[in-house]
Amino acid sequence: MDISIFHNLDVLPAFIGAVTAGLGLASSVIGGIKAGQQRKKQQEALNNEKEVVENNYNKDYYQDYTQQSDNQALLKNLKDNLMQNSKAEAGRAAVTGSTPEAVAAAKQQANDTLANATGQIAANGSAFKDNVMNRYMNQRQNLLSQQNNLNQQSAASWTNLMQGGLNVAAGSLANAALNTPRADKTTEAIAAPEMPTLGVSQPKYPTSFGG
Repeated sequence: MDISIFHNLDVLPAFIGAVTAGLGLASSVIGGIKAGQQRKKQQEALNNEKEVVENNYNKDYYQDYTQQSDNQALLKNLKDNLMQNSKAEAGRAAVTGSTPEAVAAAKQQANDTLANATGQIAANGSAFKDNVMNRYMNQRQNLLSQQNNLNQQSAASWTNLMQGGLNVAAGSLANAALNTPRADKTTEAIAAPEMPTLGVSQPKYPTSFGG
């Protein structure tokens, strides 16, 4: 590096100011990059959570509630019991001589019981869907709030990055400008200090020797 520019010490503050401005701006940029990387990780986690919420909602809301395993087991047990009762009633009718109308009435009652049970399950399914929707809306509102906060952090970070960098650069450069010699001002070179002259008296010798 050519250090001849420092022979005139008036330019040194300007150089230091420029270096300081560059370092301040670089520091702000590095800080902004690290913050951006952290926000990217947060955004990825938020996107994953959104996907989970959407998938659960679609699975639960659009399913056939009557086809759930517990409801299917309930209907199957009910059908089996009604069928056994119907067979038993038919056997008793054959022994006691019940009329066909009585047998038909018993079968109709069994069918009505099964229909009522199925209708009750369907009604429960409607309430289940309402709960799924309410849960989904609450989760969605929470995710939206997190997304808005992340967006605001991102915007604020970039604003602070730019403002901070510009403030550092402007302050350092302004300080350097104040300490930089004006173009119309003649800069005197630094002269070497004068050293005092030491006078040494010369010895005087006799020009003749007396007797």
